[in-house]
Amino acid sequence: DSIFAPRRKNCDARAYYTTERVLGRGFALDWERCNSARFQRLVSLEDDDGQEGLVAELEEVREALEANCALLYSVYTFYCVTGNSYDNFTVGMNEFTLFLEDCHIPEPASKSCRKADLDTIFIAACPKDDEGAAKLGFDRALLRYQWLQVIVRIAIAKYVKPKRIQDVSQAVEALIENDILPNVSAFACHDHDIFRRDQLYSEATENSILKYEKSLREIYRVYSASDDNGMNSKGALMSLQEWQALMRDAELIDSHFTKRESQLCFFWSVCFVADEVGRRNKMVHMTFVDFLEALGRIAVFKPLPTQETYNEVFRQSEGSIELDNCARFFDHVLASGGDFALQRFNETHERDWQEDETARGRPLPESIELVCQLIIGRLDRDGDGSISRKDWKFRRVSGAEKDQAKVLAASDAARTKKTAARAGLGSAARRKDHPSRASTASSRDTRPAAAAVPVPDPQDQARKRLKEKRKESLREEEALVAEAAAQAAQAQKTQQRKVREWQKGDA
Repeated sequence: DSIFAPRRKNCDARAYYTTERVLGRGFALDWERCNSARFQRLVSLEDDDGQEGLVAELEEVREALEANCALLYSVYTFYCVTGNSYDNFTVGMNEFTLFLEDCHIPEPASKSCRKADLDTIFIAACPKDDEGAAKLGFDRALLRYQWLQVIVRIAIAKYVKPKRIQDVSQAVEALIENDILPNVSAFACHDHDIFRRDQLYSEATENSILKYEKSLREIYRVYSASDDNGMNSKGALMSLQEWQALMRDAELIDSHFTKRESQLCFFWSVCFVADEVGRRNKMVHMTFVDFLEALGRIAVFKPLPTQETYNEVFRQSEGSIELDNCARFFDHVLASGGDFALQRFNETHERDWQEDETARGRPLPESIELVCQLIIGRLDRDGDGSISRKDWKFRRVSGAEKDQAKVLAASDAARTKKTAARAGLGSAARRKDHPSRASTASSRDTRPAAAAVPVPDPQDQARKRLKEKRKESLREEEALVAEAAAQAAQAQKTQQRKVREWQKGDA
């Protein structure tokens, strides 16, 4: 069976793609929760048909929302990514405000669509007595069905109350066509299935993944077992927080592959869940197949080397550096020029993510293999080129310690080079001026001056310096503790002396 086969069994659509059927089932549940008595009263008050035409108008509103539900859900997902409300799968006030600003919805001169009016809409859409939100323990954050109600309320405030449009359902369509669709980011209008259809589901992509399957399963097992949010007691699924921990440990986040892109990879790879309240745990976690898709989406966003890049490094080093691994390539970039060199590489190799999601872009079999090499290379602690259980027995050096070691290594290398240069100049001068060495000066001068000076290993120097610094910090801490104890003892003696003097004065 294909490595992607479990998706068809596990996802709500019972398919490899998000089908219209599962979207319709999800919308039906959302509409049922959205269509509360309070919402119906609002529509009857604002629509031109009033209470008499309420049933017909609610049906028209439902049809307008359902026709655009894929877009509205995609916009909702994007603004979930931009914030951190609750489990990151809700839209908080800050994200709601960002949505309003992006779509230019507030009208300062209006009597019904000012920023304060729209804030009131947010509060009205997520009341404390909402049954679905109460079940999840959420307050003042929009769930997916509350998002639909917010869209209707904004349409009423922007179009119906100022008498621009009399019909609520037409106002909803106008808001989507005139305000939302032209203004939201391309990320917010994303169709998740384009990448799956054009790039992910292919024999070549699967073969590239199978080369690293054992290591990828071990990585998924360890990071999904941390269970940092307490929602998944079995630890068999990966949460967003666990995914972010993997991104940090693999050192993938930089100026061109930011935290937002890494979270989009997660959100876009999780299959659509129809019931966001009853099946919340499934909605906010990745399966192993989702995890593989997320790795492929990293390859779409992150600048990666090509064989031409490897060849260029080989030519520049005059054949001394031959690369065939993505992790070693980025190690070389950082070692040769640090963050500046990495930034320059990212800028010169930046790609169009929208094109790379399609068949016109860079072939995924090649790029996902590079992502696998990069992650495995960053997490490989025993240096055997793969990830297994024994890798986790080694202590992982933190990013701060790595940065400190790099700084110390660079400092020691510069100092060693300067010392060697000085020693070489001094010895050359002595050889030149000494009469007894005049006959052999020319032959000795042909040798490199610094060759006679032993050059310490910079990495070894860095480790020694780091060890000494830790010892020094420990000594300083012990001295501070001793000083604090002495001060406390002195304060106690002073207090006792004052008490004795006070007692003598009373006597």
